[in-house]
Amino acid sequence: EIGAHFAEREVPVAPGPADLDAPPLDILVEARRDRASISYAGEVVKDGVPLSPERIFREWESALGRLERDATSPESFARLLMEAYDDVLRLRELKADARVRLTDVHFQMFVRRQTAQVRRSQYTQGCA
Repeated sequence: EIGAHFAEREVPVAPGPADLDAPPLDILVEARRDRASISYAGEVVKDGVPLSPERIFREWESALGRLERDATSPESFARLLMEAYDDVLRLRELKADARVRLTDVHFQMFVRRQTAQVRRSQYTQGCA
């Protein structure tokens, strides 16, 4: 029923490792709980969805919308990557074009993407 409901809305579904593949999301049907969960890249993004094809489709659309809204454009990602690289150079007092570890750049990207509220919370916890 779920697959037919998606197909009627021109969303291709296929049997996959999580019961149904509705790219880029997976739908795991948990018949014993009478529920479903929706995941992206192995991470659950919505759990406890009633086993109603319409409800599962609405939750799938909502999760897909969040993914698209929160996506980082390639241009923005490249800018963030270069800024994080510059941060690593500055923090380590290295000259321009120096080789650095990718994990260090990744960490700086993570730090840059934290919201002001998270940074304040981390600072106050560290000072306590």
